[in-house]
Amino acid sequence: MLHLKSLRHRVLLLFAILAVGPLLALGMLDYIHARRAVERIIVSRTDASAKRAMELIAARYALVESDALLLSDNAETQDLFARILAGDSTHIAAARASTDRFIRTVWEHAGSSYQSLEMRDARGSLVFRLAADSDVATANKDDTLPPMVQPITQTGSRRLLGSVVLRPLGRAVLPAQLSGLAFGRSGYVLVTDSSAKRVLYDSRRPANSASVIEVLGPIAAAELAAARGGGRVVQNGGR
Repeated sequence: MLHLKSLRHRVLLLFAILAVGPLLALGMLDYIHARRAVERIIVSRTDASAKRAMELIAARYALVESDALLLSDNAETQDLFARILAGDSTHIAAARASTDRFIRTVWEHAGSSYQSLEMRDARGSLVFRLAADSDVATANKDDTLPPMVQPITQTGSRRLLGSVVLRPLGRAVLPAQLSGLAFGRSGYVLVTDSSAKRVLYDSRRPANSASVIEVLGPIAAAELAAARGGGRVVQNGGR
C-alpha cells in the first residue's frame, strides 16, 4: 500500500513537471515579451513626445531670438552704441533719444512676453532698462526663464559694441500644449535648463522654481546633468 502511494506521488510529480512546468515557463515568457513590448511603446511614445516638445519650444524661442536681433541690429541701436564706444559725447544725447523711442515701440508690442529688457555697452554698463510693472513682475517672479544675451556687433566690422539682455517669461517660450504631451494617469513632462539644475516647466504644478534634485531626486538629477546638449525635456509615462 505504501508502495502504491509512493508510485502515485511520483506520477503526480512527473505530471506536474511535464504539464504544469511548461505552462509556467510559457506564462513567464509571455510576461517577459509583453513587458518588453510595453517598454518599447513607452520609449517610442516618450521619444516622439520629447521631439514634439522641443519643436514647440524651438518655435517659441525663435521669436525671442528674433526680438533680440531686432533690438541689436537696427540702425538706431547701431548708431548709439557706436557713438558710445567712440566717446562721441556731442551726438550721444540725440542718438539715445532715437534709440529710446525705438526700443519703447518694440516693448509696447512684445513686452508682455518678458520680465525685463536691458541694453549694456561693451564694458557692461547699463544704457537702457525696461521692465514689467511691479505688480506684474511680482506675479511672474517664478515664471522667468534664464536671460538671453544677444551681442550688439557693428555692421561690417563685427566689432562688439554692447549687448541686449532679454529675460523671457516661461509662458512665452513654454506653450500650454506641453501638458498634453504626457500620457498615462501619472505621466508628466519636465523641461530643465541646460545645466539640468532648475526645472523650467513641470506639467504637474504651476510654479516652476524647484530644483531638478527636488523633483527627480539626486540619482536621476545626476544622470540628467551628465547628458549632453541644451535644455532638456524629460517625460515620464505612467499607467
